[in-house]
Amino acid sequence: MIIDVSQFKRGKSPFVEDKRDLMLANYIGDAGQIMDSAAIPAAFDCYQWTRIADGAPLAYDTDVLYNNKAGCCVLSGIAHQARFVGALVGDQTLLSISADDVEKQYTALTGYDPTTGANDTGLVVRDTLNLCKNGGLFGGKLKSLAFAFVDWSDPVQLTLGIWLGGGLIMGNALPKYGLNVQDEHDRLVWTKPKSGWPDGQGPGTDGGHCTFKHAHGGDLDQDNTWGIPVITDTGWRLDCVDEAWINLLPQWGTVSGRAPNGFALQDLLSDARARGMA
Repeated sequence: MIIDVSQFKRGKSPFVEDKRDLMLANYIGDAGQIMDSAAIPAAFDCYQWTRIADGAPLAYDTDVLYNNKAGCCVLSGIAHQARFVGALVGDQTLLSISADDVEKQYTALTGYDPTTGANDTGLVVRDTLNLCKNGGLFGGKLKSLAFAFVDWSDPVQLTLGIWLGGGLIMGNALPKYGLNVQDEHDRLVWTKPKSGWPDGQGPGTDGGHCTFKHAHGGDLDQDNTWGIPVITDTGWRLDCVDEAWINLLPQWGTVSGRAPNGFALQDLLSDARARGMA
């Protein structure tokens, strides 16, 4: 199958730093100790998650979630996470989130006209996550507990974020170079060229885009975008990612106080309330 990424939309607005953002690093204690003691699934090395209920392999979410028609990638990325968690824990409400839900939510937030394509403005990741936490998305099907910024350059934070949050919401400054490369498994493969980015084709030249990262192992990550698995290497991630967020869903499981793996969820929620973010 030949994949032409030009048939899909982008739509992530540029990241702007906000000092009120919660930082995942503040809630995971001694990351080295956590990595040694926590039973982090081996799935991060083989890109294979299994359902919690019966251990059966998880079918890949191939729904484009309306991101072939509008620049709703931020909503689509969040919806991919919700459906992923729903599949893992067997939550039918999360699994029912559809392209129609994404279209309706995008129209409500931007004034987008599905008939003419007018007002296809894209969205800010932080603002959308804030709405997910405070008001909910997709007709009330999804509401998160909190969200926090993740240092994507740190492989420990990256792995813990994926494990603790059931994946990460990623913001990317897409390059024009190399977006159509794919492997024998029909996965897109986005890597940094060894000779450097060609002039006019480097990070950001193809616009901003949101993906859902569900695996990290060694030098490679795997995201879902447009319902397609995307493999990226460390060089691509370091150059092209401009924001990463853990988005905590109640269906993924909660704890009281500090979890055995060192994750201070209640501290994070308290800080979120103190900063007017909960």
